[in-house]
Amino acid sequence: MIKPINKEQYHKFWKSYIGSSNQSWAWGDFKSNFGWEVERLGIFDNNELISVISIFKRTFPFSLLTSLFGFNKFAYIPRGFAVKDVRFFDLVLKSLDKYYRNKKEAFILIDPENNLLVNNWNEEFKKALESAGFKNSGVTIQANQTDVIEIDKDEDELMDQIRPKWRRNIKKSERHGVKIKEESGDSAVDKFYSVILKVQKNTDFKAHSKEYYKKMWEILKKDELIKIFTANYRGKIIATYLVLSNSVTGYEIYGGATSKGRDLEASYLLKWEIIKRLADSGKQFYDQWGVSPKGEKDHPLRGITYFKSGFGGSYVQFLPQYVKVYNKIGYFLYKFKT
Repeated sequence: MIKPINKEQYHKFWKSYIGSSNQSWAWGDFKSNFGWEVERLGIFDNNELISVISIFKRTFPFSLLTSLFGFNKFAYIPRGFAVKDVRFFDLVLKSLDKYYRNKKEAFILIDPENNLLVNNWNEEFKKALESAGFKNSGVTIQANQTDVIEIDKDEDELMDQIRPKWRRNIKKSERHGVKIKEESGDSAVDKFYSVILKVQKNTDFKAHSKEYYKKMWEILKKDELIKIFTANYRGKIIATYLVLSNSVTGYEIYGGATSKGRDLEASYLLKWEIIKRLADSGKQFYDQWGVSPKGEKDHPLRGITYFKSGFGGSYVQFLPQYVKVYNKIGYFLYKFKT
């Protein structure tokens, strides 16, 4: 059985079974301010809740016209869903398929999560997706590979796994007097955004509006799912990271450094301090959120990938995006537009 559930029930399950930050109730509240309709569903097996899913829906342009062809929206599931056990994958996906089969959604997209605590997660997820009739879409919305650091270690072990040059840069930044701070209050986003604007000016990085980050901060901090850290030098902010989290992982979503920050190697010290603080808080992993595919030397992310690779993490490959198409015209229009 599949049906809508309330926040308390959803959040308790999501936290217990380690749903991704993109599947938190708060993330859905945030994205609903930016053009997404969010539906939260629980999947039950003999009255036992075995999975929760946030499904993000967007209406097609000219929806009155597209309704004549049997569709007016599409559905998207970012980073999979929280599930009690991989043996329930098949039930979850087939319940989802049945639930949407006769609705107005033209298709469902899923960007799967990779649960690092379950060895056979990807294999079982892929098998269940294909059994339920989902197909590899050939594209992805979320980053399809990342670098993840295991941080459930003491400080000496964390430092030992970092490359020697990276350690020297951490020490260099400390010697220059760079100080790391976890920001709080309404000014946190202003400080973060002051750096992001400079990064955007000097690189190909495309930032969201300040309102986007402010709304994210406002909503996610209520459930303690977001942190902003800054590197400071002589009263000026020279580097910053915005980190989301679930019960076991910190996700480095946005960040960067000013030219002065790069001169002082501030990003090395900033990342190191974040890793230590998250480890102290009981987190097990630090997900650096997006690197270039293995073996692609000319990828746009090659520079940042090299930087991230020096902190002792491991390359993690996600499953590709999967799609279940209910209306071929709707999916064609989506693919044509994107």
